[in-house]
Amino acid sequence: DVAALYGALPAGDVRFVLKDTLGSMFLIGRYLRWRRFWFIDRRNHRRAVSLYEQIAREIYSEDAIPVIFPEATTSSTGKLLPLHPGAFQLAVDAQVDVLPVAILGCWEVIAEEERVLKRTGVTIEVVFGHRLSSASRDRKELARACKNELLGCGAQEA
Repeated sequence: DVAALYGALPAGDVRFVLKDTLGSMFLIGRYLRWRRFWFIDRRNHRRAVSLYEQIAREIYSEDAIPVIFPEATTSSTGKLLPLHPGAFQLAVDAQVDVLPVAILGCWEVIAEEERVLKRTGVTIEVVFGHRLSSASRDRKELARACKNELLGCGAQEA
C-alpha cells in the first residue's frame, strides 16, 4: 500500500503514519525514520493522542502532509474494512481537509499471513476521491463521508 500510494502522491513533505512495529524493522525502519515518517502505538491511547498533536503542529510549522490508513490493518480480501473514527480526529483538530484514496489490487500481490509476494503481473490502481472538508464535522461524520467516497472510488465493502 505504502509503495503504491507514495508513487502516486504529488511532491511535497508527504509522511505516513505507520504502526510502530514497522519502525523497529532494521533496514525498512531505518529508511522510514530517515523519511521522518511517524510511528503510532495503537495500544497506547495517550501516546497516540500525543502523536496526533505533534503531527498537527508539524502540518503548520513544516508543511508536512500526513497520510493515515484509517482501517488500521491490511485487508486480506481487498475489501474495505471499517474505518476507525479516531484516525480522523487529527483532521478535525487541525482543521485540514481529507483526501480519500482507494488503493485497488494490493491484496492480490502480498500473501498477508506470509508477508511474501504471491503474484506478479497484477495491476494496482490508486484512485483519488474528492477532497472532504473537516470544518463543521466531527470525526464520525468525517469517517462516514470518507467511507462513502472510497466506495465511490471502486472500493468494495467487506
